[in-house]
Amino acid sequence: MVVLRHTLPDASSHFDWMIEHPHNRSEHRLITFRCQSPPNQSELGEVEKLPDHRAAYLDYQGELSRNRGSVIRITQGRVRFITLLSGLDEFPSQTEALIQWDELDYPTFMYQFKYLQDNIWSVCKQRF
Repeated sequence: MVVLRHTLPDASSHFDWMIEHPHNRSEHRLITFRCQSPPNQSELGEVEKLPDHRAAYLDYQGELSRNRGSVIRITQGRVRFITLLSGLDEFPSQTEALIQWDELDYPTFMYQFKYLQDNIWSVCKQRF
């Protein structure tokens, strides 16, 4: 998993959370959420689920094609899903995941993703 700061051409920015699907590695796509807060914030609130992204974003930093701005890695880590994900199914409407960040200033947290409506989800976290 990786969190990228995505800076748009108008200088606004957000954070893209990209999580490898544990069972769908053949397509190697990343479950992706757009979030206004970095992962070390106490509350993440509502996030927008985006279409899955290519796995190349796990390592990519720099300018994006078609004038979409640029991305830089903020942090990365490992995910252990508490809620079981099936092979090709969509991300479940309520999912719990334990995320262990690689950086010391980003401690391990339990995150709960809950579907609200359309592409909007809420994300709550608790220190593990």
